[in-house]
Amino acid sequence: MPVPIVLFSFFWLLLPFAAGYAQTTAFEEDFTGAIPPDGPTGWTLGSGWKTGTTSSSSDAGGSGGNNLEHRGSIAANAVTPGFSLGGAGLASLTYLIRRTRTYDRANLRVTASIDGGVTFPIVVLGAGTALPAATGDYRDISVPLPSSVLDQSSVMLRFE
Repeated sequence: MPVPIVLFSFFWLLLPFAAGYAQTTAFEEDFTGAIPPDGPTGWTLGSGWKTGTTSSSSDAGGSGGNNLEHRGSIAANAVTPGFSLGGAGLASLTYLIRRTRTYDRANLRVTASIDGGVTFPIVVLGAGTALPAATGDYRDISVPLPSSVLDQSSVMLRFE
């Protein structure tokens, strides 16, 4: 049986780069606009990726609400629409994710593109760091974005 992981919600957060500046959200996705199994507008989902709502049982991909799910037996990508980080001196990626006990942590990494999705050479989270060590419960993952994506106008994120 294929083993899933579930990405429940993504948030790109621009962090203040000087005291007194407010935090701004550059990109946010909660998957409520998706019509399962398709991705939200602008997303590209490869084979094995789908949106949906699922039960809270221990072997189900998600636990309610809309989510993005990957079946681990199929190597494919989920790519966000393009967005701008122009003017950002600091930024971070934060998402809520759940890993099932049979999904290997090394099966997911996050890369970024600054050329509109032609290439994805920038590693945001390497294999083994994009998923929580613990299984079963949703966990927040948050990481500062590499300086190479800051102040770029055509950023895309790929979960692979």
